[in-house]
Amino acid sequence: MGRISDHILSANDIDSFRNWSVTYPSLPITGTYTCVASNGTTFVLAGSALPLRSTNGTTWVAASNQPIYEMFGICSKGTTNEFMAIGNAEFAWKSTDSGNTWTSASIASSAVLSGMRCIASNGARYVCVGSNFNVIANKSIAATSTNGTTWTTSTLPFSGNNAIWRSIASNGTNFVAAGNCDLGICLAVTSDGTTWIGILPGGFPFVLQGTPTVSSNGSRYVVIANNIAFSDNAGTTWTILQNQSFQGNAGNWLTADGSRFLCTALSNYALVSENGLIYRTKPISLQASGTWLYSCSNGPSYVLNNGPYIFVDYLFGTSKVARIAAI
Repeated sequence: MGRISDHILSANDIDSFRNWSVTYPSLPITGTYTCVASNGTTFVLAGSALPLRSTNGTTWVAASNQPIYEMFGICSKGTTNEFMAIGNAEFAWKSTDSGNTWTSASIASSAVLSGMRCIASNGARYVCVGSNFNVIANKSIAATSTNGTTWTTSTLPFSGNNAIWRSIASNGTNFVAAGNCDLGICLAVTSDGTTWIGILPGGFPFVLQGTPTVSSNGSRYVVIANNIAFSDNAGTTWTILQNQSFQGNAGNWLTADGSRFLCTALSNYALVSENGLIYRTKPISLQASGTWLYSCSNGPSYVLNNGPYIFVDYLFGTSKVARIAAI
């Protein structure tokens, strides 16, 4: 396990997003939203209310029908018009028209009450992960589907170590899930959603701790917690970037597109990186009505779509949506 020290955050920002505008768009529906996804042209917000769609992050339109159960995680199938969301009672909800109409399919009876929360797609298949907190002790379940209707379940690594899976991402080929267990931060890697390899990227002592979020720019995976871990070989091996600037910032949330990584923490700044290794600070306020915006542990809290980012927060039963754009 490699380690690199002293990747210091620089206050000098040469990123193209030199100044950012943060606005809070007016939504046509009053309700709770917990997750957001984009196919590159359309944002889709999901939660317990009618899903919402937008092409610019400012003007939103409600979907034609509402899934019965609350949705906790959502993703698009590459750049297609197909979106998949997962929610309560382990139901998956599918849209083939960019979030306008939705149909349901049960993931599998064996996954009931397994707490599915995170979903990703590599453009050919969906993979979602979850952890059971109440009924089935120490059980972590994954499910995969190529069509969003027929699902195959599997047991994740570290199932006997009280694993709680927080995030999943794809590099366009395989998948990496990130979570916490009794042994520290744990990762699970798969190419087909059924066969998994378990990895402890922090080793011992626990150099990598906290609540992890994983993302990929297509060629590199990055996991952010109190430090940064990255992999350039599809999640097989990981290098730790020991960066004191991340220490103590519980709740770092990460997203990526093909050109940059963006991370926010529980503070008044964001971190931007073109390569996932060296990060620059950017002042940014994600406050509304005196409440910090930060995501619950359902996965990435914001996505990029032709310029703006959409950031969705769910906190104590209330959700807020922020639009972050370059000016």
